[in-house]
Amino acid sequence: MVEIDGTLVARAASLAFELALRGYDSVHCAAAERVAGPEFVVASGDRRQLSALSAMGMETVDVNRSWS
Repeated sequence: MVEIDGTLVARAASLAFELALRGYDSVHCAAAERVAGPEFVVASGDRRQLSALSAMGMETVDVNRSWS
């Protein structure tokens, strides 16, 4: 869990504008950015969110992808 504070909200607003994200997607991206470490991977089924996270330099996994 990541605490939502003014700094996180401001970063989310910036990401929403820069990456054309919806509100909650931008909050999720800002929160992921805050806690990201060297082996951090974000799993999501939202393609727009995955694209934004990749653009931010994060490793991602699409949970909708078939794993055969």
